[in-house]
Amino acid sequence: MLMPAAITMRNVPYIALISVLMLAFGDSILSKTTIVALAGFFPVLVNTMAGLRAADEVQLDRMRILNASWWQTFSRVRLPYASLRSWRRRRSRARLDHRGDRRR
Repeated sequence: MLMPAAITMRNVPYIALISVLMLAFGDSILSKTTIVALAGFFPVLVNTMAGLRAADEVQLDRMRILNASWWQTFSRVRLPYASLRSWRRRRSRARLDHRGDRRR
């Protein structure tokens, strides 16, 4: 339910979105904060959804066999995989940025 709205927001050109937000909120800190939040929202959403889907099927089957609740499955299997994937992506980007600085 959240992904179609996020994809729609992603497909709107940022220039058009910035002009609408500036007209709505003026040249205030609120409009600037909203623009930055919207720019960072989509990559975080995509990485989190990919991490939630990347949970190990064996562990999910074990949770089903043990009759675990939705919350137990989420907190003990899906959430660790989502956070692990997110941290790995950040770490690899940091390494690439660091290597790029050395080459200059």
